[in-house]
Amino acid sequence: MNPTHLPLDWTFLNILAEEDPQFAQELLKIYCEDGQVCMQRLIQAIEIQDYNLLYSMAHYLTGASSNVGAIHIVTYARKLEELAHKKEISNAMDLVKLIQSDFQKIQELLIPGF
Repeated sequence: MNPTHLPLDWTFLNILAEEDPQFAQELLKIYCEDGQVCMQRLIQAIEIQDYNLLYSMAHYLTGASSNVGAIHIVTYARKLEELAHKKEISNAMDLVKLIQSDFQKIQELLIPGF
C-alpha cells in the first residue's frame, strides 16, 4: 500500500478505540458493512440522478468516515455533497470509484475471520 495514501488516520482510530485493537477492528467492520450499503445507494442516486439521495448518502458517508478517521473518504464524500447541492453529476462516479478504492484498502486491513 502506498504510504502516502493511507486510508485511515490510525492515531485518531486508536484514540477512538481507546487503544483497544479488537474494538478498532469492530469499528472498522461495522463501518465497512454500512459503507457497502451506502455505496450501493450512492451509485443508485447517480444512475437515476436523484440529487437528494446523493446528498443524503454522501452526507451520511462524510459523518461515518469522520468517525473512524477515513480521511480521504471524507474529502471525496464532501465533494459528492457539493455536486449534489449544485445538481451536477459529471464527476460523481469518479469520486465513487475513489471511495470504493479506499473502502477496499480499509477492508484489507481487517483481520480475517474477525
